[in-house]
Amino acid sequence: MTESKAIELGTRDGRAASRETAIEAAEHKPAFAVIVPAFNEAENIGPLFDALAATFEKHSLDGEVILVDDGSTDETWNLAVAAAARMGDSAHVVRHR
Repeated sequence: MTESKAIELGTRDGRAASRETAIEAAEHKPAFAVIVPAFNEAENIGPLFDALAATFEKHSLDGEVILVDDGSTDETWNLAVAAAARMGDSAHVVRHR
């Protein structure tokens, strides 16, 4: 399983990573994206990604999940990055500060 892409917006590294992600995305375009805004949702991250992964697998969906952490002060970011990594290339996490 490959690592998911985690991008922090507003940082030099984040901008570089977003360009790399855009180039990689051009090679394979998912049919759709599920955009999930999150703020201090640590307790919900695991169940959310479990449900999304199960749904994608059950219905053989060719989509992606993009979770946007909107400056959480809890463990939302860390848990989302770990959960997205378990989903592989179909999940990404972006941090907006």
